[in-house]
Amino acid sequence: MALPSMRALGANLLAVSPELPDGSLTLKERHSLGFDVVFLHGVDLRNASRTPRFYETGGNMQPSALDRNFGAHIEPSFRQASALLKQRGVRVVNLSMDSALDAEIFEKRSWHSLIGLRTRIARKMRA
Repeated sequence: MALPSMRALGANLLAVSPELPDGSLTLKERHSLGFDVVFLHGVDLRNASRTPRFYETGGNMQPSALDRNFGAHIEPSFRQASALLKQRGVRVVNLSMDSALDAEIFEKRSWHSLIGLRTRIARKMRA
């Protein structure tokens, strides 16, 4: 699995939740993400009806409408998010090379490219 390998190398991950906001964010927080690069990990969005989610096995899979709704709803939503984030100066990198999201939506790079990233950033900040 990729996640334990990334953690072993000292990588930190940002998780995005589908939960609705509770309204506790300030105006500034709602309009500023506070960072300029987002890495998406595990956003394959491919063959969802035949592939178990990370918390499922082949024997306990629940139905998924992802494949059926990808073209009409999911992909256009990611495309819109991409445009909005670009306007705000946020770069999004999809670490799933086999993702159903096209590279024109979010740049694609292998998660292996992150190895040593924290060290390179720290060196840059000290210089």
